[in-house]
Amino acid sequence: MSRYRVLASESAFERLLPVPQRGIPHRVFVIGSLLALVVTFAGGCGKETPKPKPAGPKPAAAISVAVYGAPEVTTAYAELAAEFTAKHPETTVQVQPYPSEQAAVEANAKKRATGNGPDLFMADVAQLDQLMMAKAIQPVDRPLVERDVDFGDSYQRSALEAFSKDTSLQCMPVDVSPMVVYYNRALINLDRPLPDDIAAINPAKGWSIDQFRAALQGMLTPKSKAMGMTPSLEQLAPFIWSGGGELVDSQEDPTALTLASGASVDSLEDLLTIVRDPTLNLTPAQLQRKSALQRFLNGRLGVLFGYRDLVPQLRAQANLDFDVMPVPKVVRSATVTRLSGMCISGETKHFERAADFLTFAVSDEAATKLAATGYVVPSNTKVLASDGFLQPALRPVNAQVFSGALKGGRLMPRSEQWPEVETAVAPLLAALFTDPVIDPLADRLKVIDDAAAPILNPKAIQQSASPSGTPTAVAR
Repeated sequence: MSRYRVLASESAFERLLPVPQRGIPHRVFVIGSLLALVVTFAGGCGKETPKPKPAGPKPAAAISVAVYGAPEVTTAYAELAAEFTAKHPETTVQVQPYPSEQAAVEANAKKRATGNGPDLFMADVAQLDQLMMAKAIQPVDRPLVERDVDFGDSYQRSALEAFSKDTSLQCMPVDVSPMVVYYNRALINLDRPLPDDIAAINPAKGWSIDQFRAALQGMLTPKSKAMGMTPSLEQLAPFIWSGGGELVDSQEDPTALTLASGASVDSLEDLLTIVRDPTLNLTPAQLQRKSALQRFLNGRLGVLFGYRDLVPQLRAQANLDFDVMPVPKVVRSATVTRLSGMCISGETKHFERAADFLTFAVSDEAATKLAATGYVVPSNTKVLASDGFLQPALRPVNAQVFSGALKGGRLMPRSEQWPEVETAVAPLLAALFTDPVIDPLADRLKVIDDAAAPILNPKAIQQSASPSGTPTAVAR
C-alpha cells in the first residue's frame, strides 16, 4: 500500500492517484467526491464491507447509449453493447448512433425534453458546464470506484482532470486526440541535409519551428505546396502556447482574447514568416478552391495539421505514403487536444446498469476495439501503448507521436460564445496571412482581440459606454 496515500481529507478518487516522486510537484486533481467507503489497492489495504445486494437475479431491463462518430466507431460501440448483453442477459444495451457530435447533442436534448433521454451518452468536454447546469449528468467516480476501475496510472490524468468539476469526475474520458502534423514522405524527407546552422531533425524529439521551415523549403517536388494551414484560432493556438503565450485571459471563463500580449506576439511572428510565404503555404483563395485535406489525399501537399480521425481516410488513399510528427515547437511542446467522454444521464432510471456498462466501455477490451477503428486515441494508457493502438503494420509508422503529444496537450477555451468568436475573428486572421504589410504585428493582433471583446465580455463593453449611452467603439 506504500504506493498510494490514504488521507482523511482526500476523496476516494484522489486516493487512487500515485504519490508523486520527490522533486515532482503534486498536482491536485479535483476529481472524486468525498465518499464514505475507503477504496484501496492490493498490498495490505482492505476494503469497506460491501453493502448487501438483493438476492436473486435482476429483472430484465434495457438501457440506451447515444454515441457519435464515423460508422466504424458507432459500429464498434454496437458490438460492445452486444458483447455486454451476451455476458449480462438481464440488461439489454441499445446503441443510438449519430454521425456527428452536433447531431447527437441536438437529438439528446430533444429526447431529454420529452423524458426519453439516453441512459448514457458521449459528450465533448466543452459541453460539460452546460450539462451540469441542466442537471443532465451525474458523477461517475463513485460507481467506477465501486467496480474496481483502476484510476492510478490507467487513464490519462489530463483527461480525467478536464472532466472533473465540483469535487467529482462528471464523465469518463474515452477519446483524447491531439493535433499533430501529417506529412507526405514522398514530398518531405526528414533525413534531407538542412542548412549548417540548423540541427538535423530527430523524429523522436519532434522539430523546432526553424527545422520545420527548413523541411518545407526542401520540398522534393516544387510543383506541390508545402502546407495548408488555415487561419483559425485552433491552428494558431499550439504555436502561441509553445512560445509561452495565451489565447485567452482565462481558460475556464474567458472574457478576452490575449493575442496582443508580448509572448503571444513573439510566438506568432515566427509562424507568420512561414504561413505568409506563398511559395510554402496555400492562400485562403487556394484553400477555398480545394481543401488542404483534398490536396494531401491527392499527394500534392507536404504537411497537413489534423487529428487521429484522419487516419482511416488517409490509409484508404492508394499510394499515399504518410507519417506523423508533433506540431513544431517555438519553445516547448504544445498542441490542441480534442476530448470526449461517456456520461451517465441525470435522469436515468437504471443507474446501476448504466454504471455496469460504462465500466465495460472503458475497459482494456473496449478501448482496444475502439482503437482498432483508427479513429480513436483511447484515454486508457495501457491500450495507448499497445499494438492495438499503434498498429505497427499500418500507416502512420510513428503512431506513438499521438501519445507523446498528449504531454503538451491543452483544450481550447470553454465558452458557449467560442464559435461566435471564431466567426468574428476569421476574416481578421485571414488578413494576417495575406495582407502585404502587417507591421506592427501587435497592433493587428490588438484589433483581433478587440473584435472578440463584445462577444466574450458584453457587460464590460456596456459599462464602458459613454455618458450619452453610446458604447465605446471597438475596432473590428
